[in-house]
Amino acid sequence: MTEFRPDEVVGYIYEQMYEHLAARIESGDLAANTQSPPEQRLATECGVSLGRRVTPPASCAIAAK
Repeated sequence: MTEFRPDEVVGYIYEQMYEHLAARIESGDLAANTQSPPEQRLATECGVSLGRRVTPPASCAIAAK
């Protein structure tokens, strides 16, 4: 699995997580057309807090594409 390393200067963390998850799918680390990992696990893996939802999670944005 590719480690998540957010860029501290550019963009929102949810956009960076989206790119990270998309790259994991493209690399085959996460299987396409299958259920995404639970949000809590993704948050733990990426070192982020789920906090209050203001925008859809990155996994929903990927599913929408």
